[in-house]
Amino acid sequence: MYRDAGYSERVHQLLCDSRAFDTAKFGPDHFDTVLIDGGHTPDIVTSDTDKALRVLRAGGMCVWHDFCPDPETLAKNLAPLGVVQAIVENFDRWGPQFEKLFWIRKSWMLVGYQRN
Repeated sequence: MYRDAGYSERVHQLLCDSRAFDTAKFGPDHFDTVLIDGGHTPDIVTSDTDKALRVLRAGGMCVWHDFCPDPETLAKNLAPLGVVQAIVENFDRWGPQFEKLFWIRKSWMLVGYQRN
């Protein structure tokens, strides 16, 4: 869809095992927005987030898909469990890097704005 809309020069879609992906070819502050929506285990979400924060510009937006800490949802769906666990386990480390964090409930998304 992004290609059809003319955004192919602005979007970098990565299809790989992200744990082995090297961010070195992208410098700090390279991306305005990063979407984390790969594997849903805590180790993959942690790795993806750490890498994304290395290349996200100050004031940029980080989006985690499948974030839903609602207990009823977590009892019925495994996908958000690992995402929520990674966020909770790393919040003390990641939280201070963000100006604001928003949970968009119906979309199962967590959005963070990187500090300037």
